[in-house]
Amino acid sequence: METAYTVRQYGHISEILAIIGYVIPTFILVVPTFYIAYISKSLNIPYYTTFIIIGSPYIGRFIGAYMYSRFKYLGTPFTVSMSALGLISAYMSFLDSVPIMIIMRFLIGVAFGISTSFAVEVAVRTRKQHIIGLTTGGWAIGWILAAMVSAILPYRYALVSGAVALPISALGMLLRKVSIGHVIASGFNFSLYGFLIYFLAFEPAFVLQIVPQIFGSQAFLESEIAYFLAVPAYMAFPVIAKRYGFKRSVYSIASISMVLSVFAFLFLNFYAAIVFTVFGLAVNAVIPGFLRDENLSPEKIGPSMNFSAINGFMVPTLIYLIGYVRMSAVTITVISMALLILISAMGQKAFSVSVRSETHKV
Repeated sequence: METAYTVRQYGHISEILAIIGYVIPTFILVVPTFYIAYISKSLNIPYYTTFIIIGSPYIGRFIGAYMYSRFKYLGTPFTVSMSALGLISAYMSFLDSVPIMIIMRFLIGVAFGISTSFAVEVAVRTRKQHIIGLTTGGWAIGWILAAMVSAILPYRYALVSGAVALPISALGMLLRKVSIGHVIASGFNFSLYGFLIYFLAFEPAFVLQIVPQIFGSQAFLESEIAYFLAVPAYMAFPVIAKRYGFKRSVYSIASISMVLSVFAFLFLNFYAAIVFTVFGLAVNAVIPGFLRDENLSPEKIGPSMNFSAINGFMVPTLIYLIGYVRMSAVTITVISMALLILISAMGQKAFSVSVRSETHKV
């Protein structure tokens, strides 16, 4: 009889791979965000076209979440996605064609969706709240790394630095015998409830893409301070939420984010923007525990998260199409957080539709 290997048997190895599986892809994904003005000027394109380039990976994440379900063992999607991220990032350093850049960024999104679905499933299966927090905190750590690199390297060299994912991809071999949860269970599952919760909870993180424009020269300092503070918040929030209740924590964070968005975007309060960033990012460290409390299985959480990431394309694009950037940002944030509270209160039973497909082995 074949031995069944589990994530917890690999101890710190699986925990480290979960964190890496979120940090490095985030770094590669967000690096161009710090060069928006350069991209627009060097390619002679308007800002909204630049944001299409920047935002196209969030559509790719949707596809990546589905592709993740086609793999059998955890090590394979890690190796495949990391290899793709390293190669595409290096290749993009030579590109000047807008259509090809959009396609390549889309493919980065696909790889990001695969890698982070892996990361979240592994983190949840460790059953350790601080590991879940550190893994989802990979978004903040990746942003910090991208900001540091952008302060040192020109745009094209920053893209080349993404090739670091290539040697890291070999680490996937360490989990080559551990089956993905959906293979053990019942096939690929899509949770409508999980999708909606993540779709709304991600909004504060995605609206932060407009910070460089509205805060100007202060944006870099705001991001650095906020993202550094967000890392311990990612670890602390899920631990606190487990003690006092995940649902109550979601209500509190969403309510605070609504108030802070007014001061941050309308009144351009620097300190409010920092706290908004911390809360807007760290709420996503609470969501996996909240969804587990709602009886969503670990293999549903990662794909639901990445399906919902299409909001990362929609939010900044919608803001710039509407105009009145600051007012639009506040309005969208307040509506999203209000809906997050409402849908959280309704519970999973109100959204019991689940899309399933038979398992295909890769």
